[in-house]
Amino acid sequence: MRIALHNPYFGKLVAETELARRISLAATNLGWESKEVASSIEINQLAPDLVICLHFRVPKLTKYPTYGCFWDPPAFFESDPQFIKNILSYDGYLCGSNLLEQWLKDTYYHLPKHIEILPFYPSCNAISYVAADFEHPRLAYIGSNWDGARFQELFLALEQTGYLDTYGNPEGWAYLKTAYRQAIPFDGVSLLNVLHQSGVGLCLHRDEHCQAQVPSMRIFEIVASGAIAICAEHPFIRSHFGDRVLYLKPNQSIATTVQQISDHLQWIQAHPAAARDLSVAAHKHFSEHFTLEKLLANLLPHHQTLVEQQQFLAKPQIHLSQSRSDSPLVQLIVRTGDRSLPTMQRTLDSLVQQTYPNIGAIVVQHQAGEGLDQILAPYHDRLQIQRIHIHNSHCRSTHLWAGLNAISSKYFGILDDGDVIHPNHIASLVTLLEEFDNFGVAYSGAIRIWAPEKQLDQAEAVASEFPSEPASLAHFDPVDGFEFLQLKNPIASNSFLARASLLDRFLKKDPQLNALEDLFLLLNFLQRTNFIFSYQATSEFYQSFSKPKNLLSYSESYLSEARQRIMRIMQHQSFPRHQTLEKAQIEAMNRANMLHWIQEIETRYVDRIQAMESSKFWQLRRIWFRLKRAIGLSDTGSVP
Repeated sequence: MRIALHNPYFGKLVAETELARRISLAATNLGWESKEVASSIEINQLAPDLVICLHFRVPKLTKYPTYGCFWDPPAFFESDPQFIKNILSYDGYLCGSNLLEQWLKDTYYHLPKHIEILPFYPSCNAISYVAADFEHPRLAYIGSNWDGARFQELFLALEQTGYLDTYGNPEGWAYLKTAYRQAIPFDGVSLLNVLHQSGVGLCLHRDEHCQAQVPSMRIFEIVASGAIAICAEHPFIRSHFGDRVLYLKPNQSIATTVQQISDHLQWIQAHPAAARDLSVAAHKHFSEHFTLEKLLANLLPHHQTLVEQQQFLAKPQIHLSQSRSDSPLVQLIVRTGDRSLPTMQRTLDSLVQQTYPNIGAIVVQHQAGEGLDQILAPYHDRLQIQRIHIHNSHCRSTHLWAGLNAISSKYFGILDDGDVIHPNHIASLVTLLEEFDNFGVAYSGAIRIWAPEKQLDQAEAVASEFPSEPASLAHFDPVDGFEFLQLKNPIASNSFLARASLLDRFLKKDPQLNALEDLFLLLNFLQRTNFIFSYQATSEFYQSFSKPKNLLSYSESYLSEARQRIMRIMQHQSFPRHQTLEKAQIEAMNRANMLHWIQEIETRYVDRIQAMESSKFWQLRRIWFRLKRAIGLSDTGSVP
């Protein structure tokens, strides 16, 4: 098993970096291979069996099955729509509490994607028990304090006792004068050694973590090190570790809390044998239930279910011909020109790697050029290829509509050469269309990949400010008819499959558009049918990182003309209302706010308006307008 650990904070002194090292140690103990990576580039180079995203700041960005570490309280991500998209892009979840699992189940209740959720915690690799020195205990607390001076008042009071040692990023501990010791290397070993040498670790949680019942790394690393944990009340710790750790009473003053901690330390020092028994019990419970080796091993059966359910693997077939006959034909219109022929192989490779068995390609070449036959030759035995050559046409829609009129399959999609679809893209979308008859278009999320116009070495990449992470989640939303009606395309053109039955005699006519032909097609589909979103990111499109300014202005003129023509063609067409509950609530809120604002304005100015209308000027103004209407003049204009 090969695992990529995607850490958006790669190289920084934060919890994710330490956790990546611990998972790597545990994976090695299992005989697996793992690597901490900083970008999608490294993931693709590693070609892992699965990816674990260590934080929701990064979405799924590659074709490999991706699990999100889901152990942050909802308060940390629910207010940010991009964080929600990132989370929903994952294929499965390593979940840190029952409440978070319920959040996922509620969110996915009406979504069509099969997901795997398994218990998994920011724990520690297995380590043999070694008794600490409980006759001379020190109190250790380790943290980067990424959110500011967390529990500052408590630590300032503990500093006065003389037994506190804090470790971590020095910037987070600048307010302490004597208790701060040093930063600890995040190597999966040094932190545990510090805790073991101290003998006692302090385990505190933010209120959000307690409310979500999500444990932090501290409880696991303290008991794994052989030290004794002094814990603030937390539902997970109380439920799983019981009386194997020591507790602080909740809702006490700072002075009382410090006294409780001092009492615990005095008890440990006075009863080293009993303290050792306590640490042995806690370590044993950790070793039996929470080592990363056990958690990773538990991932295997879930992963097998996930790759089958989400169709990352092709179903075994005795005969390919039988497999094809049992599955509806899906044709992909692949548009290509002579300048983009070098990227054609990338697109064709992604087609032959599909887990869906019955695929055809309608290759539309819209520019004169040689070399296409040579590129297509190796794929004829694996794809049903039909080739169309368009002569002397500069309309982009003509190329697409030539492909549309050649379709003979039940379902179809569109690709430009260079586009890539993930191995389960077609299989997952066909499954939706076969299951739900009332949907005519199924589509996935898309990943945008910035591509340099030429191959860059490292120095050139830095000089050109080429992004270290070229991939991003570009389209990952349920269909929004309002966006479509503003002639904005929320769906990537290579991310959908549609029923060929939607192509009626009207839609088979070439609209002769020089731009926005994909949007025009989808806009017509919106009028005719319902769209279903797979909530999977299974398509990729490449976009040039830098384009000449004159090319951009040249394209804009075509876009402007295309928008005007689409508005003229579609002006008399009616569309069903596509709106989510969330957007309906926002619209209702906006209307209520507007009404409140109008009422406030009326209240604020009603006295002023009444005074104005009772003035002599206002009375003369009314008389003047009545006179003008009486003699047949316009009643607009100023008072003489």
